[in-house]
Amino acid sequence: MRKKTLRPVRSAILGLVCCLLMGLASSNMAGAQPDRDGLVVVRPLIVPGDSRFSYYEDLLRAAMDATVPSYGAYGWEPWADDEFTKRLAEMLERATYVNVVYSAWDPVLGKVAEPVVPHIRKGVNGYRLLLIRKADRERFAGLQTREDLAKFMAGQGRGWPDVEIYRASDMPVLAIGKFSQLLPMLQSGRFDYYPLGVTEAPKFLRECGVACDDLMIEPTLLIRYPFPIHFHVSKAEPRLHARLTAGVGLLLKSGEFDVIWNRHHKPELEGVTLAGRKVIALENPNLPPDTLLGRSELWIDLETN
Repeated sequence: MRKKTLRPVRSAILGLVCCLLMGLASSNMAGAQPDRDGLVVVRPLIVPGDSRFSYYEDLLRAAMDATVPSYGAYGWEPWADDEFTKRLAEMLERATYVNVVYSAWDPVLGKVAEPVVPHIRKGVNGYRLLLIRKADRERFAGLQTREDLAKFMAGQGRGWPDVEIYRASDMPVLAIGKFSQLLPMLQSGRFDYYPLGVTEAPKFLRECGVACDDLMIEPTLLIRYPFPIHFHVSKAEPRLHARLTAGVGLLLKSGEFDVIWNRHHKPELEGVTLAGRKVIALENPNLPPDTLLGRSELWIDLETN
Protein backbone atom coordinates (compact mmCIF):
# COMPACT_ATOMS: atom_id res chain seq x y z
CA MET A 1 0.00 0.00 0.00
CA ARG A 2 2.95 2.28 0.58
CA LYS A 3 3.74 2.40 -3.14
CA LYS A 4 0.28 3.66 -3.98
CA THR A 5 0.61 6.59 -1.62
CA LEU A 6 3.52 7.83 -3.73
CA ARG A 7 1.57 7.93 -6.96
CA PRO A 8 0.37 11.51 -6.45
CA VAL A 9 4.00 12.56 -6.96
CA ARG A 10 3.16 13.49 -10.54
CA SER A 11 1.05 16.36 -9.33
CA ALA A 12 3.51 17.04 -6.53
CA ILE A 13 6.32 17.68 -8.96
CA LEU A 14 4.32 19.39 -11.69
CA GLY A 15 1.74 21.17 -9.63
CA LEU A 16 2.36 20.86 -5.94
CA VAL A 17 4.63 23.89 -5.70
CA CYS A 18 2.10 26.12 -7.41
CA CYS A 19 -0.65 25.03 -5.03
CA LEU A 20 1.37 25.48 -1.88
CA LEU A 21 2.83 28.86 -2.73
CA MET A 22 -0.60 30.36 -2.09
CA GLY A 23 0.24 30.15 1.60
CA LEU A 24 3.32 32.36 1.50
CA ALA A 25 1.76 35.10 3.57
CA SER A 26 1.42 32.78 6.53
CA SER A 27 5.10 31.84 6.56
CA ASN A 28 6.77 32.19 9.93
CA MET A 29 9.97 30.30 9.32
CA ALA A 30 13.38 31.68 10.18
CA GLY A 31 15.52 33.27 7.48
CA ALA A 32 17.62 31.30 5.03
CA GLN A 33 20.49 29.31 6.44
CA PRO A 34 23.75 30.76 5.08
CA ASP A 35 26.00 28.45 3.08
CA ARG A 36 28.92 27.14 5.08
CA ASP A 37 32.11 29.18 4.54
CA GLY A 38 30.87 30.41 1.18
CA LEU A 39 30.25 26.85 -0.09
CA VAL A 40 27.26 26.55 -2.38
CA VAL A 41 24.90 24.02 -0.83
CA VAL A 42 22.33 22.30 -3.01
CA ARG A 43 19.13 21.48 -1.13
CA PRO A 44 16.94 19.62 -3.62
CA LEU A 45 13.53 18.18 -2.92
CA ILE A 46 13.91 14.40 -3.18
CA VAL A 47 10.80 12.28 -3.69
CA PRO A 48 11.03 9.44 -1.16
CA GLY A 49 11.08 5.91 -2.55
CA ASP A 50 10.11 6.77 -6.14
CA SER A 51 12.74 5.76 -8.70
CA ARG A 52 10.83 7.48 -11.52
CA PHE A 53 12.25 10.77 -10.37
CA SER A 54 15.87 9.69 -10.05
CA TYR A 55 16.44 11.41 -13.41
CA TYR A 56 16.19 14.82 -11.79
CA GLU A 57 18.66 13.94 -9.07
CA ASP A 58 21.14 12.45 -11.55
CA LEU A 59 20.92 15.47 -13.85
CA LEU A 60 21.21 17.93 -10.98
CA ARG A 61 24.31 16.21 -9.63
CA ALA A 62 25.85 16.08 -13.11
CA ALA A 63 25.23 19.80 -13.66
CA MET A 64 26.87 20.64 -10.34
CA ASP A 65 29.81 18.29 -11.01
CA ALA A 66 30.36 19.85 -14.45
CA THR A 67 30.86 23.25 -12.86
CA VAL A 68 33.31 22.23 -10.14
CA PRO A 69 36.34 23.41 -12.20
CA SER A 70 34.92 26.92 -12.53
CA TYR A 71 32.75 27.24 -9.41
CA GLY A 72 34.44 24.97 -6.90
CA ALA A 73 33.13 22.31 -4.54
CA TYR A 74 29.53 22.17 -3.38
CA GLY A 75 27.47 20.69 -0.59
CA TRP A 76 24.57 18.27 -1.09
CA GLU A 77 21.81 18.31 1.51
CA PRO A 78 18.62 16.86 0.00
CA TRP A 79 15.38 17.14 1.86
CA ALA A 80 13.31 13.97 1.77
CA ASP A 81 10.23 13.66 3.92
CA ASP A 82 6.98 11.78 3.52
CA GLU A 83 5.23 15.01 4.53
CA PHE A 84 7.12 17.03 1.92
CA THR A 85 4.05 19.00 0.89
CA LYS A 86 3.91 20.73 4.24
CA ARG A 87 5.31 24.25 4.21
CA LEU A 88 7.29 23.63 1.01
CA ALA A 89 6.45 27.09 -0.25
CA GLU A 90 7.90 28.81 2.76
CA MET A 91 11.04 26.70 2.61
CA LEU A 92 11.55 27.41 -1.08
CA GLU A 93 10.98 31.15 -0.64
CA ARG A 94 13.57 31.40 2.13
CA ALA A 95 15.90 28.64 0.82
CA THR A 96 15.70 26.75 4.11
CA TYR A 97 15.89 22.98 3.66
CA VAL A 98 14.81 23.25 0.00
CA ASN A 99 16.33 25.56 -2.60
CA VAL A 100 15.83 23.54 -5.81
CA VAL A 101 12.68 21.90 -7.15
CA TYR A 102 11.73 20.53 -10.56
CA SER A 103 8.35 21.53 -11.89
CA ALA A 104 6.38 23.16 -14.64
CA TRP A 105 6.53 26.95 -14.45
CA ASP A 106 3.64 28.92 -13.03
CA PRO A 107 3.28 32.68 -12.38
CA VAL A 108 2.84 31.99 -8.67
CA LEU A 109 5.98 29.85 -8.55
CA GLY A 110 7.76 32.60 -10.45
CA LYS A 111 7.32 34.94 -7.49
CA VAL A 112 9.74 32.96 -5.33
CA ALA A 113 11.88 30.92 -7.73
CA GLU A 114 13.72 31.37 -11.03
CA PRO A 115 13.59 28.66 -13.71
CA VAL A 116 16.90 27.37 -15.04
CA VAL A 117 16.89 27.67 -18.83
CA PRO A 118 16.74 25.42 -20.78
CA HIS A 119 14.11 22.94 -19.66
CA ILE A 120 15.18 19.41 -18.81
CA ARG A 121 12.67 16.78 -20.04
CA LYS A 122 12.48 17.58 -23.75
CA GLY A 123 8.76 18.28 -23.52
CA VAL A 124 7.77 14.62 -23.08
CA ASN A 125 5.24 15.63 -20.41
CA GLY A 126 3.19 17.49 -23.00
CA TYR A 127 2.03 14.34 -24.82
CA ARG A 128 -1.21 12.97 -23.35
CA LEU A 129 -3.23 9.85 -24.00
CA LEU A 130 -6.87 9.63 -22.94
CA LEU A 131 -8.11 7.06 -20.48
CA ILE A 132 -11.80 6.42 -21.12
CA ARG A 133 -14.51 3.93 -20.17
CA LYS A 134 -14.67 1.05 -22.65
CA ALA A 135 -18.39 1.62 -22.93
CA ASP A 136 -17.67 5.09 -24.35
CA ARG A 137 -15.33 4.02 -27.13
CA GLU A 138 -17.85 4.73 -29.88
CA ARG A 139 -18.59 8.17 -28.42
CA PHE A 140 -14.95 9.15 -29.01
CA ALA A 141 -14.65 7.46 -32.41
CA GLY A 142 -14.47 9.97 -35.23
CA LEU A 143 -13.49 13.00 -33.14
CA GLN A 144 -11.29 15.23 -35.25
CA THR A 145 -10.88 18.65 -33.66
CA ARG A 146 -10.43 20.42 -30.36
CA GLU A 147 -14.02 21.59 -30.69
CA ASP A 148 -15.16 17.97 -30.99
CA LEU A 149 -13.28 16.98 -27.85
CA ALA A 150 -14.60 20.04 -26.02
CA LYS A 151 -17.99 18.33 -25.92
CA PHE A 152 -16.52 15.98 -23.32
CA MET A 153 -15.37 16.61 -19.75
CA ALA A 154 -11.73 15.97 -18.78
CA GLY A 155 -10.71 15.02 -15.25
CA GLN A 156 -7.56 16.29 -13.56
CA GLY A 157 -6.22 16.58 -10.05
CA ARG A 158 -6.88 19.73 -8.08
CA GLY A 159 -4.01 22.17 -8.49
CA TRP A 160 -2.35 20.43 -11.45
CA PRO A 161 -0.85 22.97 -13.88
CA ASP A 162 -2.50 21.12 -16.78
CA VAL A 163 -5.88 22.41 -15.58
CA GLU A 164 -5.16 25.96 -16.74
CA ILE A 165 -4.05 24.67 -20.14
CA TYR A 166 -7.41 23.00 -20.74
CA ARG A 167 -9.37 25.96 -19.45
CA ALA A 168 -7.41 28.40 -21.62
CA SER A 169 -8.42 26.32 -24.66
CA ASP A 170 -12.09 26.27 -23.61
CA MET A 171 -11.88 22.57 -22.81
CA PRO A 172 -14.20 21.55 -19.96
CA VAL A 173 -12.17 20.11 -17.10
CA LEU A 174 -13.16 18.91 -13.66
CA ALA A 175 -10.29 19.63 -11.26
CA ILE A 176 -11.12 17.53 -8.27
CA GLY A 177 -9.53 15.29 -5.71
CA LYS A 178 -6.16 13.57 -5.62
CA PHE A 179 -4.50 11.24 -8.09
CA SER A 180 -5.68 8.09 -6.35
CA GLN A 181 -9.31 9.24 -6.58
CA LEU A 182 -9.40 10.01 -10.30
CA LEU A 183 -9.63 6.50 -11.75
CA PRO A 184 -12.66 5.61 -9.59
CA MET A 185 -14.24 8.95 -10.53
CA LEU A 186 -13.74 8.18 -14.23
CA GLN A 187 -15.29 4.76 -13.73
CA SER A 188 -18.31 6.25 -11.95
CA GLY A 189 -18.92 8.83 -14.70
CA ARG A 190 -17.86 12.01 -12.91
CA PHE A 191 -16.01 12.99 -16.11
CA ASP A 192 -15.49 11.49 -19.57
CA TYR A 193 -11.76 11.12 -20.01
CA TYR A 194 -8.57 11.32 -18.01
CA PRO A 195 -5.51 12.66 -19.89
CA LEU A 196 -2.26 11.08 -18.76
CA GLY A 197 1.31 11.09 -20.03
CA VAL A 198 2.17 8.64 -22.79
CA THR A 199 4.18 6.50 -20.37
CA GLU A 200 1.83 6.97 -17.43
CA ALA A 201 -1.41 5.80 -19.05
CA PRO A 202 -0.36 2.20 -19.90
CA LYS A 203 1.60 1.89 -16.66
CA PHE A 204 -1.34 2.85 -14.47
CA LEU A 205 -3.75 0.58 -16.32
CA ARG A 206 -1.36 -2.34 -15.79
CA GLU A 207 -0.95 -1.53 -12.12
CA CYS A 208 -4.69 -1.16 -11.64
CA GLY A 209 -5.26 -4.65 -13.08
CA VAL A 210 -8.71 -6.22 -13.03
CA ALA A 211 -10.11 -3.30 -11.04
CA CYS A 212 -9.79 -1.23 -14.23
CA ASP A 213 -11.07 -3.80 -16.73
CA ASP A 214 -13.77 -1.31 -17.70
CA LEU A 215 -11.20 1.31 -18.76
CA MET A 216 -9.03 1.63 -21.86
CA ILE A 217 -6.69 4.00 -23.67
CA GLU A 218 -8.64 5.77 -26.41
CA PRO A 219 -6.92 4.52 -29.63
CA THR A 220 -7.26 7.45 -32.05
CA LEU A 221 -6.48 10.69 -30.19
CA LEU A 222 -3.39 12.42 -28.80
CA ILE A 223 -3.39 15.69 -26.87
CA ARG A 224 -0.22 17.73 -27.24
CA TYR A 225 0.91 21.00 -25.67
CA PRO A 226 4.28 22.54 -24.80
CA PHE A 227 4.95 21.57 -21.20
CA PRO A 228 8.56 22.21 -20.20
CA ILE A 229 9.88 21.04 -16.86
CA HIS A 230 12.65 23.13 -15.32
CA PHE A 231 14.85 23.16 -12.31
CA HIS A 232 13.56 26.09 -10.24
CA VAL A 233 15.97 27.75 -7.83
CA SER A 234 14.95 29.91 -4.91
CA LYS A 235 15.42 33.61 -5.62
CA ALA A 236 17.40 33.69 -2.39
CA GLU A 237 20.11 31.63 -4.17
CA PRO A 238 21.28 33.61 -7.25
CA ARG A 239 24.73 31.97 -7.20
CA LEU A 240 23.18 28.52 -7.36
CA HIS A 241 20.89 29.60 -10.20
CA ALA A 242 23.84 30.90 -12.22
CA ARG A 243 25.79 27.74 -11.55
CA LEU A 244 22.99 25.39 -12.60
CA THR A 245 22.37 27.43 -15.75
CA ALA A 246 26.03 27.05 -16.65
CA GLY A 247 26.04 23.38 -15.68
CA VAL A 248 23.05 22.39 -17.79
CA GLY A 249 24.60 24.28 -20.71
CA LEU A 250 27.84 22.34 -20.31
CA LEU A 251 25.96 19.02 -20.24
CA LEU A 252 24.15 19.91 -23.45
CA LYS A 253 27.39 20.91 -25.15
CA SER A 254 29.25 17.76 -24.11
CA GLY A 255 26.41 15.39 -24.96
CA GLU A 256 26.14 14.14 -21.38
CA PHE A 257 22.64 15.62 -21.10
CA ASP A 258 21.39 13.25 -23.82
CA VAL A 259 23.22 10.31 -22.24
CA ILE A 260 21.44 10.89 -18.93
CA TRP A 261 18.09 11.62 -20.60
CA ASN A 262 18.25 8.47 -22.73
CA ARG A 263 19.25 6.30 -19.78
CA HIS A 264 16.15 7.32 -17.86
CA HIS A 265 13.61 7.82 -20.66
CA LYS A 266 14.35 5.40 -23.49
CA PRO A 267 13.15 2.33 -21.53
CA GLU A 268 9.90 4.15 -20.67
CA LEU A 269 9.27 5.07 -24.30
CA GLU A 270 9.98 1.67 -25.82
CA GLY A 271 6.83 0.42 -27.50
CA VAL A 272 5.14 3.84 -27.43
CA THR A 273 3.70 4.36 -30.92
CA LEU A 274 1.69 7.51 -31.54
CA ALA A 275 1.82 7.68 -35.34
CA GLY A 276 -1.59 7.89 -36.97
CA ARG A 277 -3.38 9.45 -34.00
CA LYS A 278 -5.34 12.65 -34.49
CA VAL A 279 -3.42 15.37 -32.64
CA ILE A 280 -5.37 17.84 -30.54
CA ALA A 281 -2.91 20.72 -30.10
CA LEU A 282 -3.41 23.09 -27.16
CA GLU A 283 -1.58 26.24 -26.12
CA ASN A 284 0.08 26.58 -22.74
CA PRO A 285 -0.71 30.01 -21.22
CA ASN A 286 1.90 29.54 -18.48
CA LEU A 287 5.10 29.06 -20.43
CA PRO A 288 8.16 30.66 -18.83
CA PRO A 289 9.15 33.89 -20.58
CA ASP A 290 12.41 32.34 -21.85
CA THR A 291 10.99 29.05 -23.16
CA LEU A 292 13.17 27.90 -26.06
CA LEU A 293 10.45 26.73 -28.43
CA GLY A 294 12.73 27.10 -31.45
CA ARG A 295 15.49 24.79 -30.16
CA SER A 296 14.49 21.48 -31.74
CA GLU A 297 17.19 19.54 -29.87
CA LEU A 298 15.40 20.41 -26.62
CA TRP A 299 12.08 18.87 -27.69
CA ILE A 300 11.33 15.25 -28.49
CA ASP A 301 8.95 14.54 -31.36
CA LEU A 302 6.97 11.50 -30.29
CA GLU A 303 4.66 11.71 -33.29
CA THR A 304 7.41 10.66 -35.71
CA ASN A 305 10.02 9.02 -33.41
